[in-house]
Amino acid sequence: MVAGIAAEMGAPPGTPHFPQTIVADPRSARLIRAAHRAAEHGDQLAASSLLHAALAGLLRAHARPAPPDTRSLRDGGGRAVRAARDLLHERMAAPPALAELAGAAGVGPFALLRAFRAETGMPPHAYLNLKLAGLTVPDRVLARERARRFAELVPVALLAALVAVETLTHGKTVAADPARLAGLAAALVALALRAPFLVVVVAAAATAAAIHALGLG
Repeated sequence: MVAGIAAEMGAPPGTPHFPQTIVADPRSARLIRAAHRAAEHGDQLAASSLLHAALAGLLRAHARPAPPDTRSLRDGGGRAVRAARDLLHERMAAPPALAELAGAAGVGPFALLRAFRAETGMPPHAYLNLKLAGLTVPDRVLARERARRFAELVPVALLAALVAVETLTHGKTVAADPARLAGLAAALVALALRAPFLVVVVAAAATAAAIHALGLG
């Protein structure tokens, strides 16, 4: 594995040579510990990505220097990242290991890590975690009109449901609080007048407070 990473970084064939047998490298040590933790939790993609990053850091800092080979990034980095992203989207429930992901992309593991970070700003396992958290959606899905419209309306529907629950319930019972209803009405009027969001919030809060002060809520 070490020789393979070194070759991707531009080193000549063969096992890399480290002049010092013991080195102090806190960053690589942290990455190796994180790789072990990921492996213990069964996250092969994160474990292999972190281990590759740790070994690459050790090679770069402590092995004999060699000019990096960025040919894979120039020639096919974008295509490789797109292929890797497609595979991650297809196998979100059972993510592939970094070696398999790189094989599908047609580049070496370290080359894929560099290309993936250059294009997305993060390694594959972090990108996948964001996907699983629901923070991003594949471009090909949002390209569909219905999917794009759905994505636009879901936050509005969720916010409306939250407002309705907070306004019309108290604990587990339905209770129409006059102060909350008045505050909601004031907010709707401000929205209809295209007032800034801060003005909408202040109008709703002030109206609800005034109703409470008058003893009507």
